[in-house]
Amino acid sequence: MATARHGVNPAGREQQFIVINDQALLGFGPRTPDQLLTLRQGVEALLGITATAQLSP
Repeated sequence: MATARHGVNPAGREQQFIVINDQALLGFGPRTPDQLLTLRQGVEALLGITATAQLSP
């Protein structure tokens, strides 16, 4: 995933990326809730925050 361009910013230097399907996230379709959960969990993991996002039963 990383290329030479990724090393020019702090996220690239630290290898802190969140890879997500942007079309599923921005398309507001049936996959949007799952993508939002994936995004939140990725941010929490990068920041070292205790997981707060969970799937509803």
